[in-house]
Amino acid sequence: LVPKECPGRISQCSSCCCESSENVEFYEPSFPEPECTAVPAYYNVDFVFTWSGVCHPDYYFPNESKWSPPTVVSHNTQYRMWDACMDNASPGVGLVSRTGGTSVIDQEYVLAGDSIYGMVEGDLVPTGSGRTYRKLKIDKYHQFVSGVSMLVPSPDRLVGVADLRLCDGDQWKREVQVCFELFSTATATAKVAPEMERNSVQENNCSFGYVRFTLEPQEEPRSGETRFEVAETCEPLVPKECPGRISQCSSCCCESSENVEFYEPSFPEPECTAPPAYYNVDFVFTWSGVCHPDYYFPNESKWSPPTVVSHNTQYRMWDACMDNASPGVGLVSRTGGTSVIDQEYVLAGDSIYGMVEGDLVPTGSGRTYRKLKIDKYHQFVSGVSMLVPSPDRLVGVADLRLCDGDQWKREVQVCFELFSTATATAKVAPEMERNSVQENNCSFGYVRFTLEPQEEPRSGEARFEVAETCEPVVPKKCPGRINESQCSTCCCESTENVEFYDPTFPEPECTADPASYNISFVFTWSVPCHPDYYFPGESIWSPPTAVSHNTQYRMWDACMDNASPGVGLVSRTGNTSIINQEYALAGDNISNITEGDLVRPGSGMTSRIMMVDNKHQFVSAVSMLVPSPDRLVGVADLRLCDGDQWKREVQVCFELFSTATASNRASPEMQRNSFQANNCSFGYVRLILNAGSPSITSLPLAFLSALGVLVAAILSL
Repeated sequence: LVPKECPGRISQCSSCCCESSENVEFYEPSFPEPECTAVPAYYNVDFVFTWSGVCHPDYYFPNESKWSPPTVVSHNTQYRMWDACMDNASPGVGLVSRTGGTSVIDQEYVLAGDSIYGMVEGDLVPTGSGRTYRKLKIDKYHQFVSGVSMLVPSPDRLVGVADLRLCDGDQWKREVQVCFELFSTATATAKVAPEMERNSVQENNCSFGYVRFTLEPQEEPRSGETRFEVAETCEPLVPKECPGRISQCSSCCCESSENVEFYEPSFPEPECTAPPAYYNVDFVFTWSGVCHPDYYFPNESKWSPPTVVSHNTQYRMWDACMDNASPGVGLVSRTGGTSVIDQEYVLAGDSIYGMVEGDLVPTGSGRTYRKLKIDKYHQFVSGVSMLVPSPDRLVGVADLRLCDGDQWKREVQVCFELFSTATATAKVAPEMERNSVQENNCSFGYVRFTLEPQEEPRSGEARFEVAETCEPVVPKKCPGRINESQCSTCCCESTENVEFYDPTFPEPECTADPASYNISFVFTWSVPCHPDYYFPGESIWSPPTAVSHNTQYRMWDACMDNASPGVGLVSRTGNTSIINQEYALAGDNISNITEGDLVRPGSGMTSRIMMVDNKHQFVSAVSMLVPSPDRLVGVADLRLCDGDQWKREVQVCFELFSTATASNRASPEMQRNSFQANNCSFGYVRLILNAGSPSITSLPLAFLSALGVLVAAILSL
């Protein structure tokens, strides 16, 4: 990576002109590690993107391009994320370059152990031009930084910084700026072709943006010893009392309910005979600069998507002293990412029952809620959320008991306290609590569990029963508009050329050249069209994940006989971290992976570019309706090849599916209620062949195989 120079402004792309600072220095593996004696510090890391159609005209970068959440770490020379030739690009970088997802690279961070120190993840930048920033901790043992972000949609294009040195002997560089160049992981060792650079970067004078590292003032306390010390006493979570309103933080005043009860491992598991039920789980955050004045929590702080599970005593997520805090909780506390904790949920098996993930709360004050299922075998709940940006601060609830003998508690509220994973066993220091919680009268918010009315059907047998017949997905016919005022926009008809793979037949032959499709997910959910207890007016759709593949890979089918654990996680939380792992293990059975955007509210669309070839002529995809217990839509094993050519356009209407049981399609009763006599769809997926689409080399087998080896190693731990 060489600093980009900007000799002069160019009229059509002046905003994209960039020049790196003169103190840019990258690590060279052939040299010994440079000495550093500087004290621990923090950097403000600013990712500034300056993409536009005028500056970077290119087939794969439409005007609605965006940037995936950048992931950045401080590290030593034992860890290498990537380099300019992609010789050291890890499987995690490969996944970022294709989908923007960080689930695999998060696993690599965990496996890197002490080679990594600081770890942060920025926000999605929804337009080509924008910025996101975080605070990154660094010390003399970890003086290098690396990071990446993907240009979405694109086949595999990324920008970032690799092995940038920030130490200068006994001090830290005050500010370092590096302009972005465009890189590709299309082959094992590949920088984007010069021809493409000339086209998209306007003779190298226009950059895709830059990353700037700015040192925080050293007079602020930095080390764990001075500010983040272990609390003198580490007591269990105690309900917070609010004796009176305080003028400057009345909105932050919180009082836990009297029926709060936490599990104590030294006691036997309490008996519970209550029937299965659902709780509304409300995370309410009341952070503000007035209530919680602190150096690390600026006014633009936000909360990561909270993750919550119902479980038995065999599973422990964390406790007040962090003695049982898992690596997954550690990742949540440092980046807000849930990919590792999701793996822990899978490994916990039957010890976990319900699993939900809330929304990002983009301001310090706000709320997010979900429905969580619970039963007598899983009467405890635990959950966490991170305050972003912060070094490693989280709030949540641990081992809260909701059962009261033969019934469920009607409502339980627990006020949040602030916790830290800065050390192996650490609660935030009392000094910090006094400063930020205003003498303990102002909370960071609370979580409230409210029991759903028992008269509503609860069990899988009553509402989520297996359909009497479980046929393959059939194109939905729309003979005419029904009740125009009610659901005319939800009427859908699949195209006649829809063809699904049947495992009883041999794989159909395809001799067509590689091509690309625009794949659009169009959702048409609304209350008039789909009246149902579990789908309130504020429903949204999780980011759809789609792959092109051969017949050796099956994501799911209409009966859910082949639904993988990854599909199960998507159906319950919308999270794609596990299914991304499955993609890695599938190796060369998968060619291209794409992931769309969150669609809010129930009606909207998201589109991506999907690559196919004659060895990967099928497409499968899923998306979850949020909040719901486990409802999803999608397409399974859709064939796009027609002999020696590709189908020009294919549209498939969505039906609603459930993973409530091992093999379960949403029950006929539910379909009748929510589909208005089957004439109203939840939307459709449309694939349109790109005219003159170029051949794109898929990620090589060696690269995918390496990713599979990594995942296998992780799962064996």
